[in-house]
Formats: sequence, structure tokens, C-alpha cells
Amino acid sequence: MMMVMMMMMVMMMLMVVVVVVVMLLLMMMMMMMMMMMMMMMMMMMMMMMVVMMMMIDDGGGGDDDDDDDDDDDDDDDDDDDDDDDDDDDDNDDDDDD
Repeated sequence: MMMVMMMMMVMMMLMVVVVVVVMLLLMMMMMMMMMMMMMMMMMMMMMMMVVMMMMIDDGGGGDDDDDDDDDDDDDDDDDDDDDDDDDDDDNDDDDDD
């Protein structure tokens, strides 16, 4: 009878040790996974921030400059056209007279 009791006690102790070790391993794995996920998220966020900043800087500066240049050119062209029209009108008036 004592032998059986001793075997049962040893088995229980071994089971407890195994369960504790497995729990610790699982916890360590979970912690590692969480740390890896956090690192990946941080790196992704940093890359996204850099890309967004680059896009905003390039887009804003380039577009504004281009628009201003285009507008100025268009205005100049319009002025030239108006001058041409005025000259034509004057010529027509001279012909009529």
C-alpha cells in the first residue's frame, strides 16, 4: 500500500512540474509573440509616417509651384490675345473709314 501511495505522490509531483514548465514555456512564447507583434507594428507605423511625410512634402510643393507657373503663363497669354484683338479692331476701324 505504501508503495502505491509513493508512486501516486511522485506522479502528482511530476504532473505538477510538467504543467508548470509547459505554462512557463507558453507564457514565454506568448510574450515573445507579443513583443514581435509590437515591434512589427512600430516599424510599420514609422514607415507609414515617413511615407506620408514624403508624399505630403513632395505633392504639396510640386503641385503649388506648377500651378503658379501655369497660372502666370496663362495670364500672360490672355493678355497677349487681348492686345491682338484690340489691334485687329483698330485695323478694322481704319479700313471702314
